[in-house]
Amino acid sequence: MKNFFLLLLSISIGLGVGEGIIRFWWQPNGVNISRTEFSERGYLLNPSQGKGLQKLGKTTITCHYYWQHLRDTPLNKQAKNILVLGDSFTFGWMLPWEKTYLYQLQTFSDKQLGKDYYRNINADVGGWGEAEFLAYLQENGGKISPQYVLIFLNTDDIGRAMKQDIYRFDSKFLLFTPNFLPLKMAGLRTFLFNNWLYEHSSLLQFIRNNLSLSHINQEQSIKANTSNKYTIPISTDLEFEDAYAIAYAQALFIAIDEWCKQHQAKLLVITTGFNAFYPADAHDPTRVFLSSAEGFFVKNGIAYHDISADFQKSVEGKVFQLPVDKHPNELGAKVIAELSWPWLKAQMKRS
Repeated sequence: MKNFFLLLLSISIGLGVGEGIIRFWWQPNGVNISRTEFSERGYLLNPSQGKGLQKLGKTTITCHYYWQHLRDTPLNKQAKNILVLGDSFTFGWMLPWEKTYLYQLQTFSDKQLGKDYYRNINADVGGWGEAEFLAYLQENGGKISPQYVLIFLNTDDIGRAMKQDIYRFDSKFLLFTPNFLPLKMAGLRTFLFNNWLYEHSSLLQFIRNNLSLSHINQEQSIKANTSNKYTIPISTDLEFEDAYAIAYAQALFIAIDEWCKQHQAKLLVITTGFNAFYPADAHDPTRVFLSSAEGFFVKNGIAYHDISADFQKSVEGKVFQLPVDKHPNELGAKVIAELSWPWLKAQMKRS
């Protein structure tokens, strides 16, 4: 028994020393210290309740979470709910909720179409790609029963999907099947990173953001592009054939659209506008898909709009990205909302 207590004491002292060293040495830039949950399919989810924090330098943002892993948007059963799927840009990384483009779109809708007649539901998570959009719909969409599914397609959504490999596509035989294995550690990881201790422990945050979860941590996907004056998420490290990337992305979108049709929802797809800033030499799966996206969406009757040309004109010569991690700042989010709203309003009024 004495040896057991000595062991506990040694572990406690070691953890305390580790915590002190990390607090003194580690100065994180852009850290998500929100409580985190995990799907058994192996992808990240927002918590379903409580608060979470994000830090960038000396700035701290508080997020509120609700049922079905939603940020700052509790479900309103009296409204026509718009389930929004995207990555950290659409989540509103390091922006107060009222400065995100989803909040601003909600404000436009309330003023022009009636208070809470439509309601944006924010299920977005940093590091998500197109595969997570489909997986979330299959696991949670039926419980939300949205009238619309709105995807903000960002610059690395296809590359992330190919890396995550939740779904496998055989372009030769046109087979598209789930490829996930139950993540046995999901419960343990949720326990470790979805509690009060995690939010207040620099040691656990360091482990999550730099070691054990680095392969799916959204900050890791943002690459510095020396050939471009802007920095955007891309997957130029992937080796792939263009035809495969296009077919893979198309198969995912067709599956998403089929889910929408089966659940009496309408699929809407719009770009974030950041696809205007691919480096000239970037060979990236999302960029390849976007080169022929308009024809694909028209052929399949999926509403699609690309704001990249207008976005580029609107932000030229302005600072529209956060320092260090290059997500949209308040100006960037404002421009996305203003350029997206006329098209979104027209789509919703037609239904």
